[in-house]
Amino acid sequence: MNDFVTAFEAQVRQRGNAPALSADGQTIGYAALHDRVVARAGALLASGPVPGDRVALLQDRSVDLCTDLLACLYAKLPLTVLSRSEAHGSVVAKLEDGGFSGVICDDNNAEAAKVLAEAAGLRVLRGLSPGDAADRQVHPTYGPEEEALLIFTSGSSGRPKAVRLSRGNIAANTRGLSKITPVGADDHYLHMMPLSHTNGVLNQLLYPLMRGARITLLPRFTPETALETMADLKPTVVTGVPTMFQRLLDHSIPQGATDRLRMLRCGSAPLAVETQDRIEAHLGCPVLVSYGQTEFTCTSTANPPGAARRGSVGRAIPGAEVAILDPDGKTPLPTGSRGEVAFRGPLTALGYVGHPPFDPQEWVRSGDLGYLDTDGYLFLTGRLKEIIIRGGENLAPASIEDVLLARPGIRAACVVPAPHADLGEVPFAFVEGTSQIEALDDLNRKIRDELGRAHCLAGIERVDRLPENHVGKVDRKRLTVELSNRAKPELTNG
Repeated sequence: MNDFVTAFEAQVRQRGNAPALSADGQTIGYAALHDRVVARAGALLASGPVPGDRVALLQDRSVDLCTDLLACLYAKLPLTVLSRSEAHGSVVAKLEDGGFSGVICDDNNAEAAKVLAEAAGLRVLRGLSPGDAADRQVHPTYGPEEEALLIFTSGSSGRPKAVRLSRGNIAANTRGLSKITPVGADDHYLHMMPLSHTNGVLNQLLYPLMRGARITLLPRFTPETALETMADLKPTVVTGVPTMFQRLLDHSIPQGATDRLRMLRCGSAPLAVETQDRIEAHLGCPVLVSYGQTEFTCTSTANPPGAARRGSVGRAIPGAEVAILDPDGKTPLPTGSRGEVAFRGPLTALGYVGHPPFDPQEWVRSGDLGYLDTDGYLFLTGRLKEIIIRGGENLAPASIEDVLLARPGIRAACVVPAPHADLGEVPFAFVEGTSQIEALDDLNRKIRDELGRAHCLAGIERVDRLPENHVGKVDRKRLTVELSNRAKPELTNG
């Protein structure tokens, strides 16, 4: 196993004082970051927790947050990064359900950490200064089965659950990524995604550091700051969710911003081909769509550079096995068959906190629908838990959204179920776009032609901006609840 600590220290020896991490105008080299991480790991252990204790980090996006995250890995303290924008009650529930023992905070979040800790019955861990713990040794050996990270599911189908990821999971994710989307010392990542998200931690922090790349954290994503930073730093790799890249479409690209850009990686939510085409034309760089779930560590499939397939989320990364299962969830179907996407192998997480462990020999069911082509590329067609059941007929919102996104004036779309007295549920669309979008009848004519009459919208509402959850995905659940709570849903062309 190529553990994070082993791989990172190998890069420290090779890279020396080369830049490793930047945030808020502060840049730290590999050697200095390593020294700070080791000292901080000793300081955290000296302040009370013991290896195996779960800790939560509540800090601003900074070099210090990344240092503490890495220090927890060194000190064998399984960790999660809390979102600072999430509701108090939701965070308290996560801390209680996840079995955490303490909260690590910075000065800016000290009061909020105190309130959370009191509500959840935890300790606030500020840690000793490194000098006070100089003689405290971190543990030098690590096992692949050891719990390292806890990442919460989005809660789109119920209360969020803490997924337990092991050190072996991290190593397997890195091995797979390095073979299908390799990066190295010449790469510079622009980090835009939350560190509370599996992609933000594994693919944009740990993976680049294990490969000797440089990372710059964007303090907060806005289209303006992202493009300004790209013009200034000229990164080679930018990873985001579809909504982030869509936000860039309304802004001109500063001169030089994409001079070194070689890879746009997009995941965490579906990306329509039409939208991908616009993003690539706007930024002049290929979009490599990937796919995965926290229960399978992070990235399960990815499109390789130079061999991407339009409309696909790519091939299984080395070490992952992907299949399409029949309705019983056990039997793989032949190539080309449609069913539920499932995975198995060394990327299978340890399990959920408080639940039986996962078996890496068994299929991890995704809840997503799709099919595999003859070359092993995966195509997603919908999600079981987002299916709209109209009079007994199952409709995939993603299919309707793809049609809408191809129409003039529509930048983003989210189709959710609206209550219906006779049919139970009918499709309703919230869209971002100009005032010149087509009338509902015209849109439905196109939907009917491409998908069939049952997919036609009962209504459409134009909004300035679709709501997003804390990881930047469109908050489908919020829109669904909002629509269902309306006494008389306004099923009109808004």
